[in-house]
Amino acid sequence: MTDASTSETMSPGLLKVVERAKREPEGRFHSLAHLMDVSALMRAYQRMRKDAAVGVDGVTKEKYGQNLGDNLEVPPLPWTPRMARR
Repeated sequence: MTDASTSETMSPGLLKVVERAKREPEGRFHSLAHLMDVSALMRAYQRMRKDAAVGVDGVTKEKYGQNLGDNLEVPPLPWTPRMARR
């Protein structure tokens, strides 16, 4: 997939990460979890090879896809006092 076709489907938040990574190759990202939503996970699943290796949990891409909607639901991240300091 080319950069252009990838950026057309990428969320604005992820596009900002890509732009910053290109501008600051030595930069660090401390947390990207907040950028992962169901549509980002769906795009990642769709980009996987059909013959992708079985995951560490023993589930194949085909089996995972049989219940894809439920599998991609992202539970909210728990709030912790440490997060409030940021």
